[in-house]
Amino acid sequence: MEHSDNTAPYPELRGKVVGQLQTVHALKAGALRMFGPMLADVHKQRDEQALPEVEDLLENMTSAFGVHEGSTREHERRVRARLRTLGVGPSKRRNLGLSAVVLLHRRLGRIGGQNHGASARDAFVFEHLEIASWELLEHLAERIGDAETAELARECRADDDEMAALIRRNFPNVLSLMLASEGLPTSRESETAGDGEAQHAEASADEGETEDGRDEPQEPEPGVNVQEAARLREEGKALVLDVRDQEEWDAGHIPDALWVPMEEVEARRSELPIARRVVTVCRSGKRSGKVAAQLRDEGHEADNIEGGMEAWHKAGLPMEPPDGHVA
Repeated sequence: MEHSDNTAPYPELRGKVVGQLQTVHALKAGALRMFGPMLADVHKQRDEQALPEVEDLLENMTSAFGVHEGSTREHERRVRARLRTLGVGPSKRRNLGLSAVVLLHRRLGRIGGQNHGASARDAFVFEHLEIASWELLEHLAERIGDAETAELARECRADDDEMAALIRRNFPNVLSLMLASEGLPTSRESETAGDGEAQHAEASADEGETEDGRDEPQEPEPGVNVQEAARLREEGKALVLDVRDQEEWDAGHIPDALWVPMEEVEARRSELPIARRVVTVCRSGKRSGKVAAQLRDEGHEADNIEGGMEAWHKAGLPMEPPDGHVA
């Protein structure tokens, strides 16, 4: 068996690291057992179009929890591999204990009429239990000099932090799902389907745009500056969403940005990953500020790039094509 030399300064504490790793592994294995029935219910309601009023929210929920299920599976694999490196395996006792809790939760859900609200609540609680376990593991590993385990804990905790934040931002949407699943009115603001042009005209008027969709002087939506936006893009922590017209896009845009003209954002909302941060951009930051606010209302983590492409170009940041300009 291979043993890590990183725990050498405090060999008597190695068992604590192993025990905490086994606890985290049991939590992740338990979470994977919870994902199955929960996602199956959501998929069934979505595919049967059982809740047409909140069909968009069911799609978002499917996407978000589907992505996080993949992350959780990867966490379980990495923890199991780390345990193997330390010469041990998962704890059968801990895994059986968590399995019993998950089974009890599912049975109570059937008896009490488990709904989307309860599922989101329980997922929120479970995420914070995982976050606390990662925190303890990270600090313990750092204290005894186990850098590899500490790094594993930091990276996996970041994923769980994002998921907990996503659930918290979406509790208004969760409430709508819960009410709809019980046959109660959701009181969601209704939108007129197929009225995209009228909505765009109204948005333009609200923003102070000219008839051709360009921005006129007006206070932009607060957001991130271009340096922070560039860092988020470079590190792969955010998707850049460009909402300008084609002429503006063709003149010059941020590399790897997703181009969705403002009037098409609502219709193409499914192209935006619900579990990933979005930063929006237009020429000066006004049109994109409205889109960012709309996305936040729908549960996305969205920020506007202050100053838009004008500020990006002035800062000398990368553009495509390299000799691009702001139209």
